[in-house]
Amino acid sequence: MKKEAGTPLYKKIQSDIRYEIANGILKPGDKIMPEYDMMEEYKVSRITVSKALTQLSASNIIERIPGRGSFITDDAPKIIQEQDRKEKNISPAYLGAGDSSAPRKQSIGVIMPIVGDHVSSSLILGIDYMLKVTDCSLWVRFTGNRELESKSIQELMSIGVQGIIAFPVDNNTYNEHLIQMKFHDFPLVLIDRTLPGIETHYVIADNYMGAGLAVTHLYDYGHRNIAFCSSVGTQIQTISERYRGYTDSLKKYALPLLHDFTLFAINQDYDHPEANPTLVDIIQNKRVSAFVTADLSVARYLYHLILSLGYRIPEDFSLISFDDPIYSIESMELFTYIKQPSYEIGRDGARILLDIIQHEPTKYQQIVKEPTLVIGKSTRKI
Repeated sequence: MKKEAGTPLYKKIQSDIRYEIANGILKPGDKIMPEYDMMEEYKVSRITVSKALTQLSASNIIERIPGRGSFITDDAPKIIQEQDRKEKNISPAYLGAGDSSAPRKQSIGVIMPIVGDHVSSSLILGIDYMLKVTDCSLWVRFTGNRELESKSIQELMSIGVQGIIAFPVDNNTYNEHLIQMKFHDFPLVLIDRTLPGIETHYVIADNYMGAGLAVTHLYDYGHRNIAFCSSVGTQIQTISERYRGYTDSLKKYALPLLHDFTLFAINQDYDHPEANPTLVDIIQNKRVSAFVTADLSVARYLYHLILSLGYRIPEDFSLISFDDPIYSIESMELFTYIKQPSYEIGRDGARILLDIIQHEPTKYQQIVKEPTLVIGKSTRKI
């Protein structure tokens, strides 16, 4: 079967199936051609066939039943009719000056939680830069929990994006939609987090190294009692890696690792410091001389808590945060922080995704970017 000029083969497969449904050749309940036969018919790889069928399944046009095959859903004719109607009225952002004959741009989707103004915006800017170079459209969906993440994936698939860059909300339990994309070979790149035990394309920061940089800096400044604070627990992969880097660095320098010096799920109630009695006790009794915070929100809270208790930074306590505080209420120069290469992570994630879409690589591309230490005014030598 010949490919139409400029039409990706997976779209040709989709178009043929949609045509047969719209014209009554395939009816609800009918089984479509087996994947192996499609590979032979269209002279394509299993990845291309899976990509075509995964999108049709996400749109509820077909139902894929393991061991049995793929079947036309009861709602397929109505869904195709509605999609065709929307296609004719699609936004000019997708069609050249409203011209319905103009070709649709290649598009990709991004799903991510809002993880801090600068981190989120830097990731998006990096992705957008790479897509502008290739004239590719970008669809972004912000999440915050598993339900929103699943809904966002389904929306993007129904739109017809060619691939997805995903910043998972949680890697403690896997989102079944991400797993389905992975095992159906739909173009997928993870950023910031991986799916432990499941091989995927990804671009992440070396959080373990970042924590090591923080502890080493404090050690070089003469600090020997260093606490670790986080707004969430170690079920989040990034926090787990930062905590592991912290503990291993303490061991490296033979520094004390005490249970009271590691505080998770800190209650960031600015008006009620008594909500964190252990933290208040550590500060008032000066049991440590420095804090490493796993995220910027805790650094902000700790900064204000220390001041509210009558102490100073860095005169009484040194403080290091992860993430760039450029959009914090304090001056950018205040915090010493571990700078995450968020822009580069977004840019490289988009580059890998485009490469997957265009070339279907056989090897996984996995990149770990190194963070850097930016010395500000929140740490001092003692």
